Amino acid sequence: PHLKTMPVATITDANIHIIEKLYPDALPLLPDTSTRNTRSTSSRLSTIQLNMIKDLCSTKKLLISVNTIKRGKAPGPFADSQEVLKWWALTRQDNNSYPNIEKLSQFIQLIMTDKFPTELQNLFGSNILICLHKSETDPTKLRPIGLGLILRRFISSHIARFYVDTFKSYLNPYQYGIGTRNGMEFIINSCTTTTQAYITRNYENIESNPPTRVLISLDLTNMFNACNRRQLLHIVRHRFPELYPYFKLSYDNPNLIHFQKGLERKWSRLLQHDGCTQGDPLGVFFAAAIFHDILKPLDSQLRQRAYHRKHSLQDRYDDDQGGVSDLTAWVDDLCAAIPYPDLKYTIQFLQKHGPPLGLHLSLPKCKFLTSTNSNSPYQFLPPAHQQTLQW
Repeated sequence: PHLKTMPVATITDANIHIIEKLYPDALPLLPDTSTRNTRSTSSRLSTIQLNMIKDLCSTKKLLISVNTIKRGKAPGPFADSQEVLKWWALTRQDNNSYPNIEKLSQFIQLIMTDKFPTELQNLFGSNILICLHKSETDPTKLRPIGLGLILRRFISSHIARFYVDTFKSYLNPYQYGIGTRNGMEFIINSCTTTTQAYITRNYENIESNPPTRVLISLDLTNMFNACNRRQLLHIVRHRFPELYPYFKLSYDNPNLIHFQKGLERKWSRLLQHDGCTQGDPLGVFFAAAIFHDILKPLDSQLRQRAYHRKHSLQDRYDDDQGGVSDLTAWVDDLCAAIPYPDLKYTIQFLQKHGPPLGLHLSLPKCKFLTSTNSNSPYQFLPPAHQQTLQW
């Protein structure tokens, strides 16, 4: 199918006002954040962690990432080019060796071990801003993209390549948008199966066997730009401590966003205090890690409610387990077949615990499927389930 491109928006005063609203003030670390079951609580890197960085920056692995650099990528804020980086890194000596790969390895290790000069740290997090129109009919709907240093984008891409399985393991069993082959297909098949089992009903038997669940598809507003980076740094420090100095360098301080305003293309800048840079290859993990921080306790609560129904209320519900929900996410989108007794609880849980993480439901964009045949099952539902839909 033909994919329409997203035209670049001219950065006017009006558009900058819109963009500034997309970059909220910094959120604090959650006060009840737990550090139990973590790999590390020290800010200093251990010998094992230093060796992990050394392995990540080995010339063999760097060659793999350098060789995958594609042409035509946008330059960084200082006109730095990926093609120049690739050409320099792959320059050979007469003995067919790559001396610059070793230099690149040493330099990246300095960056990842918190030895990058303090005076240059703000430059490392700087970005060039471009804006894309998200809608053909509404010019106020903009998507800000931050083009960071080529070196930073390369390092983030390199980390993402070799940490994808590690990230996937951390985000399991909810997240299928990172490291899961055919993850979207799995979500679609899973939702189709649960929909057929718990929602789809023939008109002939709907009165005696009404639907028992609602398929939800939840949308989060401005998640990439608003998610809590203090919380992210906490997660990385305690779960992936060898990566903490690099994430700290990228996101501990507000990011300088440079842009050219108006038709005269005059340079100006603004600050991004929270969220991740749309354009950072690790931004997807950033968003998914913050989302995971609310999906895990939500899943635990829903399973406790199912257990209570089965064992305390003697209600096995529709699956003989009290109505267990399986949450499936694609980065910042959530899909699940939720039992009617849990629907209101799920929405209220996300509305209460999401904002401190920078996660805000966009209720007008959220979808709730109660039927698959265009006929409402409302009249056939028990009164309690009818009341849930009225809410």
